[in-house]
Amino acid sequence: MEEARPAEKGFWHSVGTIVAVVASWVFLSVVLAMAFMIVVIERTSLGPLFVPNILKAWALACLAGTFLTVLLERHKANQTKPSKGNQLTRRQAVVLVVVGLIVIPAMLGVGTLKREFEEHRNAQTAEVAKNRFAVAMYSGMGPEFELEAVNQTLKELEDSFQRLRHIWVLPETVDKISVWLLRNLQDYQSITGKRDAGGHSFCPSEYGPVIVIPLGKAPTAAADDNFSRTPMHEMVHALMCQSLGEEAFYAVPRWFHEGMAERYEMEGFLRIMPRVEKRTLLWLNRHRLMAPDGFCAMRLGATDVLERARFYETSREFVDSLETSHGLDALNLILDDVRAGTTYNESMERRLGGSCSELYSRWKGSF
Repeated sequence: MEEARPAEKGFWHSVGTIVAVVASWVFLSVVLAMAFMIVVIERTSLGPLFVPNILKAWALACLAGTFLTVLLERHKANQTKPSKGNQLTRRQAVVLVVVGLIVIPAMLGVGTLKREFEEHRNAQTAEVAKNRFAVAMYSGMGPEFELEAVNQTLKELEDSFQRLRHIWVLPETVDKISVWLLRNLQDYQSITGKRDAGGHSFCPSEYGPVIVIPLGKAPTAAADDNFSRTPMHEMVHALMCQSLGEEAFYAVPRWFHEGMAERYEMEGFLRIMPRVEKRTLLWLNRHRLMAPDGFCAMRLGATDVLERARFYETSREFVDSLETSHGLDALNLILDDVRAGTTYNESMERRLGGSCSELYSRWKGSF
């Protein structure tokens, strides 16, 4: 069989090189685009800004992929065939194994010390929380509370209070926030009658805000336990109650209460994939979003469990879109306006440029 001529070999070698470079560029660009999209979807509300930011992410990914592809090809071109001296010897392999056997137990020891330190810090912060809040523990007929669970929950409540205390104007003299800790989810459901929530708060005028938290897992597998999200969520409601008082508190629409609580509870948590999944599902099921009048008029009363879950999620996404368009300060200032005597609707018109129905209709229509 006749061998290929040198010119033909050179041609096919060039073609193969080009194909390899293009394949490397496509692979790197796709990987980078996926990473960029995760960040964009996490930090950008769905709506008018959604598609332009996705396009920006793809453009940046292609540019970055080009740069990395060039570096990779130059590295491959300059790489020489490894010599025997560059291969791993048996002695070097033994040294690496010994180092691994030393490092792994050391890391486990550091993890144990870190856990003990966190438990000690939680206990100290819990003592501060007991002085700040009016804490009551209801154990019913069951076993005693687990001390670590109590300390962790009180620590999260104290941290949430410190994060939020300066956001809204609070009266100079305020009653302590009442914190009711329940032994488990069953006690919580029995006392509150709520079977689809991991925490509850209400705003009675006679003795200030009340937070009710079970020291167990949240009722659904998709939810986090009360050690992380619930204290922040309920503290948002409690400080809104302290700032506004009972009458104004219940005059603020429910979507704003829950949207702001959901917004702050997610702050600082790196939960990219769940957020991507939820926002993607929201976009795919956008036709199922509530009608503007029903969404904006929804009050704090009981509703269907599935409808309420969809309402909470939509409230968070709607608040995120308002924050993207107008800034978080504008949302927070609405509560100060209401505390000063302005009606919620008047403040929303002034701060955000429209009523709930108008802004929600625009947001829903942007899909």
